Amino acid sequence: MTSLNPTRATFCGLLVAGTLTLAACGDDDESTSEAASSSSTSEATAEIDPALLDEAVAEYDAYVEQETGDFVVATEDFLAPVEAGDVDRAKAAYPGARVHFERIEPVAGAFGDLDPDIDGREGDIPPQDWGGYHRIEKALWIDESTEGLEKTIKELRNDVANLNDIAIKAEFDPAEIAQGSVDLLAEVSASKITGEEERYSHTDLWDFEANVAGAEAGFEALRPALEQADPELVEEIETEFAAMYELLDQHREGDGFVLYDTLSEEQTQELAQQIDTLGEPLSQIPSLVG
Repeated sequence: MTSLNPTRATFCGLLVAGTLTLAACGDDDESTSEAASSSSTSEATAEIDPALLDEAVAEYDAYVEQETGDFVVATEDFLAPVEAGDVDRAKAAYPGARVHFERIEPVAGAFGDLDPDIDGREGDIPPQDWGGYHRIEKALWIDESTEGLEKTIKELRNDVANLNDIAIKAEFDPAEIAQGSVDLLAEVSASKITGEEERYSHTDLWDFEANVAGAEAGFEALRPALEQADPELVEEIETEFAAMYELLDQHREGDGFVLYDTLSEEQTQELAQQIDTLGEPLSQIPSLVG
């Protein structure tokens, strides 16, 4: 089993332990008994049918397999014009190919070097080892050329195929699925908001929406279990996802988005604030299903 975030379970365990400690505190036997009874009632209310969690795992595994399979196809559609030296057509295919990766980015990050090999940015990796999508991005938008990319193309094709092969065999437990959704929003805050992810093409909003969609997919897989545990939290998360998409819709253009460097500082701040607002209730999910 692949772990998306091995430290999360410890953190959630401390939260649960803290809750039990508070519930058990009392000045006398009667208050202790009442607290214990209250704790038992709360736990019974929040108890989740294991079958619902099994269904969530199956649904999310299928989602990952679909996205990695689509990523293989989309990468080929992108690399074909790169190999042909057609810069304009390659630029047009670039953002659409990447969305499949961005929807499952924490999954790729769990598999060793596949994430940096596919998605590493200039400056984060030794120059002699830098390849992947962003190496080609720079060639297309800065160099306006595809010359000398033969090795990068071959390695990217192999890395994407390997990601697909590994993802087919992987299975993620409910807490990992939930934490993956949280991590996707953290990815937006860490690199999409600043514009550093797509620093040459400025196609960050495609990635932004894909990260949000991937986070929503994890939430939707867990929804039946979460509705049993905390229906009010589910309603809050739904509301914030809707607000997030409504905000993104303001920046749509044609089949995609406006370039990120055309947004004002106020507009980027609005996006950042909504990500934070959505992330707060979403971050409560791992402890509920872990």
